[in-house]
Amino acid sequence: MKKIFCTTCLALSTLFSYSQVHRAVDLSSSWKNGDLEYSAINNDYCDYYVGVNLDKLVGYQPMPSPHTATIGKGSTYLFTLKKELNTLASTNITYFYYRGNVDKKPNVNFQYALPIKLRDSTRIKPLNNNNYTLRFNLQETSDTIYACRGGIVCDDDIYDISSKGYKKKKNQITISHNDGTFAEYALFTTPLVFAGENVKMGAPIAIAPQGAKLEKEIQVGIYFLDKNKVKVITTGSKHTHFIPIFHTANAGDTKLKEKNTYIAEITKEVLMQDMSSKEKKKYLKEKEKNNEKK
Repeated sequence: MKKIFCTTCLALSTLFSYSQVHRAVDLSSSWKNGDLEYSAINNDYCDYYVGVNLDKLVGYQPMPSPHTATIGKGSTYLFTLKKELNTLASTNITYFYYRGNVDKKPNVNFQYALPIKLRDSTRIKPLNNNNYTLRFNLQETSDTIYACRGGIVCDDDIYDISSKGYKKKKNQITISHNDGTFAEYALFTTPLVFAGENVKMGAPIAIAPQGAKLEKEIQVGIYFLDKNKVKVITTGSKHTHFIPIFHTANAGDTKLKEKNTYIAEITKEVLMQDMSSKEKKKYLKEKEKNNEKK
């Protein structure tokens, strides 16, 4: 699966020309006491890494010296431009943004759940283009796709600017996890969750399609914003995919291999991985009460 969260770089003149376009991040400015204040507006529900380029700035002094910032949803102050006296001035500013948070450390040992109904079984097909995107064969399962891990649903209905222009993401659900990783689900037909929703591990999120030969499959890719790639000022994806560990009923905690059959299971230990101490205590207390009722 080709990663489409590309570097985005806009001149402010272009920004306002395309104001009708729904982008993940916009840059805004306003005058305050003779200074020009800039803020970044995150229109998505997950974090973005934002930076500005002031190479063509003339007649203004940035205060404080702006570099980059990680922003959540809403508006975040970035920097202020102070006008230098007796000089020509130009606020020719460009900016870029990447989905993700370089300050978070991905938990590569996290145990993900299979994206199928509990106690159903599945196999994986060969890796898609060697980019670590897993293709699950759902022939023997129900047509419902389940979240491999809990998190917040990102807005995949936004536009991304690349060398080929504006592109809309279709048939894709991206869930942001609290360690800075993302799970991207593709090839489904009907979404069951929408941008801004918080979902739990094992929650139904989409319906899988059925092909001409009655085959069904779903693609799942796990990735994060790579700090090392962000440092390199070149075009191309700044995200890194990896094969996560999945919890299964028959093979334990493992990295999935082709031709093997795996049975879905979610234990309380797997479910509690992303919970805080308070949430764990509450969950175990409620579970104990439910067991007593039985």
